[in-house]
Amino acid sequence: MTIGELLADLERRAADAEAIQAIAPVAVTLRRVVAELTPLMVPRGVRLDAASADDRLLTVTEAAARLCVTPRWLYVHADDFPFTVRLPGRRLRFRALGLASWLDRHRP
Repeated sequence: MTIGELLADLERRAADAEAIQAIAPVAVTLRRVVAELTPLMVPRGVRLDAASADDRLLTVTEAAARLCVTPRWLYVHADDFPFTVRLPGRRLRFRALGLASWLDRHRP
């Protein structure tokens, strides 16, 4: 398993924990692990700033809410956004910082 696959799996588990409203802070714990592992994917010599280390992947529902669109619309238009991440199993996620930056540039 690659680090990318591990990160995707951990993010899926965090989303599943949120979906079932797990009593234990499973989602928070998994996302902390993802945040600690993410820098390992950056090529040597490339510096991460603090903001990118805090970036997380949003589910379609979370991203749709931030964009004020329906999840169905977002599935159709996902390829139009540079912050879309395709995970194994045809799952979509959206980088939180990328989405925020896009909104800053495109809001009236």
